[in-house]
Amino acid sequence: MFSSIAKQKVTHFGLWAEECRDEQMAEAALGILKDAIARCRDDDVRGAELEEVLLWIEKRSIRKNPVHRFRDALATNHPDERVAAMTDAYVRVMRELGLYSGRL
Repeated sequence: MFSSIAKQKVTHFGLWAEECRDEQMAEAALGILKDAIARCRDDDVRGAELEEVLLWIEKRSIRKNPVHRFRDALATNHPDERVAAMTDAYVRVMRELGLYSGRL
């Protein structure tokens, strides 16, 4: 889903459709990250879909550190520490995407 999007610029009421789609994609990406956090205590959530989402976020980010932190957090051994590290990285990713509202 995230790697196969063709770039199309169509105006709609003065807004670029691409900008609207990017915001929707960012929200979908955050949903996948949030789901990974919810499941990471018991499961190894690393996989193609999660990596695709992280690459998509990384391509749109000025600062790459939040994505690197999320990847590093995935490899944390202790489940509670993994959840905490992934949650911290998630908030940083939200800020990078401009979607942080002050709550999770």
